[in-house]
Amino acid sequence: MALLSRYRDRVQRLLAAAEEGARTHPPLESLAYELSEELNADLLRLYGTDAALLTTLERTSLVPTLERLRDILRFRGRSPRSLHEVLKKARAELHQTLDAPH
Repeated sequence: MALLSRYRDRVQRLLAAAEEGARTHPPLESLAYELSEELNADLLRLYGTDAALLTTLERTSLVPTLERLRDILRFRGRSPRSLHEVLKKARAELHQTLDAPH
């Protein structure tokens, strides 16, 4: 579940920057977009070449969590929520999965 931890850390850093009102270069919106694209690339890899290597836990927990996280970030522009709220939702999604009993 190292992949989830990596994304949790990245979302947490983006959220911290949003809470601080940090002006980053590129802007937070661009960083969130890049993160959603990386999630999509990881998912495509998991669907394809790595699918046979996934454990049952990864198929039932990792992949759906990454899909939900990608969708939260991908559809942030259509959401009435601010980027800060979208990132909080993404963090909650990751913490819920990481804290769930296996």
